[in-house]
Amino acid sequence: MKYMGCFKGNINKYIIHIVFGVFFIIAMYISSFKYLMFHTICELLIIIVSFSIMIITLNMSKSPKNDYFIFLGITYGFVACIELLHTLSYRGMNIIDIGSTANIPTQLWIAVRYLESISILVSFSYIKKKINILKVFVSYAIIVVLIILSIFKFHIFPNCFIEGYGLTPFKMISEYIIIVILGVCLFISYDEYNINFLSDKSYSYFIIFSIGSELAFTIYRDVYGIINGTGHVLKFISFYILYSAIIKETLGKNIHKITDNGKILKETEGI
Repeated sequence: MKYMGCFKGNINKYIIHIVFGVFFIIAMYISSFKYLMFHTICELLIIIVSFSIMIITLNMSKSPKNDYFIFLGITYGFVACIELLHTLSYRGMNIIDIGSTANIPTQLWIAVRYLESISILVSFSYIKKKINILKVFVSYAIIVVLIILSIFKFHIFPNCFIEGYGLTPFKMISEYIIIVILGVCLFISYDEYNINFLSDKSYSYFIIFSIGSELAFTIYRDVYGIINGTGHVLKFISFYILYSAIIKETLGKNIHKITDNGKILKETEGI
């Protein structure tokens, strides 16, 4: 009976795990014969989650001590923009005219992963200081425009994928650098900052799944292959975990405050 009670108390968690497991199996099955459809769905889900993070955090900007989340929100809004370009330029989509090369979508992928990982590292500084939303927004807009121009206009971004050869040394080394940056973020979240969001296991899972995704992207040889597909699924899971953690930390706390204020009001008025 004791174990049944524990199961019932955590049934929502088990359901989420089961849903993710089923999603993973179905996604990998679809990727084996309809990879382009799988990739598009997976990326669109990542984009939707990223924009949702931005909308939620920016709407919480008037609440105190949310600068860390606001910075993450702005970051993931611009991450979503590059993710969208990556999706539209993926080989076989035929939406953005890039020929038959897989290099450009791979360049966009590695650029956005650098942007994301470095931003997570920088975000820790906003736990203890105030954010200038306009300044951060303009800075990211400039960075994203420069990334896009370096890839599509000036062609100065290093090659990441060469047909007939596979991943370039720059791409593979970059993935390992990103993994190291994420590892540092994981260490900092445990070592220095004792706040609920960073000490919550979900934040650790977010970084761990991100690292797993990057590892998958260091070894694939085919942009339509199962390893590439695994990397995308792990990336989506990491984004969803972050989204859930932010929902819990921002909306959850505010709901509790509203409830507590309601109870205090009732007690004061003798209702």
